[in-house]
Formats: sequence, structure tokens, C-alpha cells
Amino acid sequence: MGVETEVLVYFQELVQKSIDETEKAVRMVNELNLFATNEEIDEIATSDLRFPLVFALLHAISPSLVFLIGPISPFCV
Repeated sequence: MGVETEVLVYFQELVQKSIDETEKAVRMVNELNLFATNEEIDEIATSDLRFPLVFALLHAISPSLVFLIGPISPFCV
């Protein structure tokens, strides 16, 4: 296994660990029931804005893993 491959595998493992930990945080935020489904963004206290950002973080890091394992074929769905 070449150095580049080892680095990519290591990076993929870190991304997967980050995704796992962020999914755990998402579950914890959901269990807190901090937000109503009909709540507007301007109704959320500034100190609570970090909680919905967990969902954005998960969305931001997830494509990094897919990029490393290859594109998803539309025929696999």
C-alpha cells in the first residue's frame, strides 16, 4: 500500500469517526426537544443557535466520505 493510499485511508477513517460523533450529537439534540417544528429561525435564542448547526455540520462533512469511496451510481438506489 502506497503512502498516498495510506493517507487516504487514514483520512477516510477520520471522516467516518467525525460523522459518527456528529450523528451522536444530532441524536442528543433531538432528544432535548429544544425546537418546535413550527418555530421560525428568528425565534431561536442566540445561545441555542449552535444546536441546529450540528445538522449543518453533518451535512457538510458527509460528502467527504463519499468522495473517497467514489461516486454513487444512480442505479444503486
